[in-house]
Order: sequence, then C-alpha cells, then structure tokens
Amino acid sequence: MTAKPAESAAAAPIPEAPTAPVDQADLSLKDLARAILARKVRPRVASVRRLAQAVLDEGKKGTKKAGGKKKGAKKKGAKESRKLARIPGQNGR
Repeated sequence: MTAKPAESAAAAPIPEAPTAPVDQADLSLKDLARAILARKVRPRVASVRRLAQAVLDEGKKGTKKAGGKKKGAKKKGAKESRKLARIPGQNGR
C-alpha cells in the first residue's frame, strides 16, 4: 500500500526554470509586440503607450498625401437655385 518513489516522481510535472525578467524598455518595438502576442511578457503601461505612439506615428506617415483638390468638390460660394422634388398627386399652381 505504500507508493513507490519512482512512480510519484514520474507523475509530478517538471517545473520550468524561471527565466530572467525581460527589460521591456530595451526591446525594439517589433520584438516587444511579438513578446506580448506570444504572452512571454505582460506589458507595462509604458510599453503599451510606446507601442500605441509608434502605431499612431506610422499612421500619420501613411496618410500623408500631396495637397490637391478632391475630385468633384464644389466651391463654397457657388450656390445654385434648386427646384424641389415634385410630390405625386399634387397639382402645381
């Protein structure tokens, strides 16, 4: 009725060696994003802000266009007299 020592040792999972904490400030933005997505690191507030700022800065670079007129844009001062739509069944006088 006593358990053999070999059986109890084999049944217990082997704990992983603790890894040294990663300094998130030293990681590049891509490495930090990959580590967070792989759940190797828990992001700190400063790391999240850093990633968000990088995304916003990248978005500003991508949306910058040459200054030109949009097609079909009307001038502000050019108003035309418009006729109202006709309502069926009513006689216009």
